[in-house]
Amino acid sequence: MRPQSAQDARWQRPHEGKPKGWRIVSDPYYCQGAGYAEVLLPAADVPDGVGDSSVVLRPDETGPRGYFGWSTALHGELAAVSAIGEGAHGCPAGAVYLFRRDQAGPHRWSRVARLTPDVARPGLRFGWSVAVHEDWVLVGAPGDDRAGYEAGAAFLFGPSAIGQRGWMLRARHVAPDGHPFGWFGRAVCLRDGVAMVAGRRHGAVDEEAWATYTFRLPA
Repeated sequence: MRPQSAQDARWQRPHEGKPKGWRIVSDPYYCQGAGYAEVLLPAADVPDGVGDSSVVLRPDETGPRGYFGWSTALHGELAAVSAIGEGAHGCPAGAVYLFRRDQAGPHRWSRVARLTPDVARPGLRFGWSVAVHEDWVLVGAPGDDRAGYEAGAAFLFGPSAIGQRGWMLRARHVAPDGHPFGWFGRAVCLRDGVAMVAGRRHGAVDEEAWATYTFRLPA
């Protein structure tokens, strides 16, 4: 059942990440698939009479069937929220929005970037999964077909330059044994300088036969 209000939506899809007690919750089906996401704040971060106990994250561009909130990640003061149905000119390839906590206080979060694939194609499902670690963002796109039909890919975004804020595509990873219906990128993780991406094992008959591939982050 789709939620009838934002209050209902906030408990539909609890997601990972509890730095400083913050959490992200979302519901990509809210309001005809426009989607919804917010950061829940611990009581210690909400002084009496200042702000709410949650902060709504707004993409500003996603409409119906954009599915904002499909996947979320949070590390430190950087949050990522995907919208796998978003696109332009009839090409719903997907996008990922980044939000950062303002120095003005924990109840203020601003959109700082919108990440998109290098080549937008319908059904790419860019943002099916997303992970964040420090200023690195890893985005799964299991519908990428450049290594075979729905072989999948994972896009790594990092700082545009040392000491500067901003993100650029640093690498596009595919499975070394990429094959059709590999769905590489269905799940992603970033930890200790390593990117981890899940995909179906080559030759697997069982759809649940998955493997995890690891890649070192660029220097």
